[in-house]
Formats: sequence, structure tokens, C-alpha cells
Amino acid sequence: MQKIVVDTNVLVSSLISKSYPALIIDELVFGRKVTSIITDEIWLEYVAVLGREKFARFTNFKRNAEIVLLRLDEISERSNCNRARGCDCRR
Repeated sequence: MQKIVVDTNVLVSSLISKSYPALIIDELVFGRKVTSIITDEIWLEYVAVLGREKFARFTNFKRNAEIVLLRLDEISERSNCNRARGCDCRR
């Protein structure tokens, strides 16, 4: 199965409207057609960005963000790899 890292902007867009990013999250990630990889650093970014007050204007954004984060936490594979810091692992 292909492994991917979901960009934070894709998560935000998927929560704002039913768009292509929403399809990626719903069909590919939650449908388990790909394996989502998350590092601690990425997880902290997801939580920080999705918790920003500016998104409160979108109906149910916070509640839906919490659901998406819980689901991602359940199904994603954790990795200690951080290529930005020189890791060259091929997991």
C-alpha cells in the first residue's frame, strides 16, 4: 500500500468544503486505500493549525477537526523519520 503524508492544507480544505481535498481524505485516507504517515512534529502541526481561531467561522469546523484528528490518530502509521532534519529512512 502506498504511504503518504497528508499536508496540513489538505486537512484544512477538507474541513471547509466538500472539495477534492475532502475526497482525498474520505476516500483514500479514511477508506484505507493509502497509509497515512504521521511524525510527532506533523501531529503537533495538525493540532495547532486546526485549532486556530480563524477557522471558527466555518460551521462545525472545530468539532469536525476533532473527529478527523481522532480518526487519523487511529489509522495512521507513526514514524520517527524526519527527512527535513537529515533522516534518509525508506520506511
